[in-house]
Amino acid sequence: MGAVSVEGFMFANAYLDRIYVPSMNVFGSTKAIYTLAPKAASVVAHDRKVEVRELDWRVGHNDRELYFMRHILAVNDFRIRLTLAAGPRGLSVLWTDERALRRREMKDYVDDPRHRGRRLAVVPDGYFTLDDAGHTSAFAVEIDRATVEEKPFKAKVRAHGEWKVTGEDVALFRR
Repeated sequence: MGAVSVEGFMFANAYLDRIYVPSMNVFGSTKAIYTLAPKAASVVAHDRKVEVRELDWRVGHNDRELYFMRHILAVNDFRIRLTLAAGPRGLSVLWTDERALRRREMKDYVDDPRHRGRRLAVVPDGYFTLDDAGHTSAFAVEIDRATVEEKPFKAKVRAHGEWKVTGEDVALFRR
């Protein structure tokens, strides 16, 4: 019997769920996205000394369309690379994900510079600060996978730009 991957072992023992990604051509092998299963959520909750319902995780989070999952993976790839690059340089990273940014208490709005009286919600795919010995810089992350129509995408970019101009982006990490 061949070696079993960690993911395969955890899937076989019901710690992970698996979503298959269709191959784009007949010669490619099917790939899988592994997601947290309820059994593993219980382990995480136990480790954090909280109830599963207190975790920012629900079974339904695993049931997403493929283009949405690919977007989440692209954002996570960016976050992983950022964290790996920051460590050796002595920078600390504080990351806030889109789900947290969508919450009412976190959500920011700016005036639309093109349409008087209209407000734009500012919800980037991620938001992070880099701290370098007390000097903190803030950044919004937007991963474009060409899945949004041009008009709403332009409004989103306008909102991010206005957010930066007003200084509200810096105010977020002081909350």
